[in-house]
Amino acid sequence: MVIQNKKGWIKIIEAFFAVLLIASIAIVIVNSFSSKDISDSVYETELSILRGIELNNEFRAFILDAGLLPVAWSGFTGDLDLIKQFVIIRTPSYLNCEAQICGLADLCELEEDIKESVYAREIIISAEGDVYSPRKFKIFCWSK
Repeated sequence: MVIQNKKGWIKIIEAFFAVLLIASIAIVIVNSFSSKDISDSVYETELSILRGIELNNEFRAFILDAGLLPVAWSGFTGDLDLIKQFVIIRTPSYLNCEAQICGLADLCELEEDIKESVYAREIIISAEGDVYSPRKFKIFCWSK
C-alpha cells in the first residue's frame, strides 16, 4: 500500500510545529512580565528573626533596657548592636532589613522612604525578671 497524498501529512506536521512555536513564545513573554511574589519567604524570614530575638533572654533584656523610645535602626548601639548584628546575619542576601524598638502605643515607622514593597512584622517584649516595661520590636524588610 502506497500513500499517495504526502502533502496532507506534511501540512499537518507544519501546523503542529507552528502552534507549538506560537505557544512557546507566548509562555516566554508571559513569564518575563510576571513578577515573582516573595512575600511568603520574606514573612517567614522575618518570623524566624523575631523568634530568635524573642527566645533569647539576653536580647529581651537589651530591648527592655533600651533608653528613650523609639529607638531607630541607626540608634542600635552598645548592647543593641548585638541584636543588629543578629538581624544582619539572619537576613538573606536578596533583602534589606531594619528594625525599631517602640512603646506599645507608638507608631513604628521607617526613617527613610523606600520605593520597594516593605514587609513588616512585630513582636511584643513585655517582661524579663523584675522589669516590666513592654516594648514593641518591629522589623521591616524589602528586596534589594
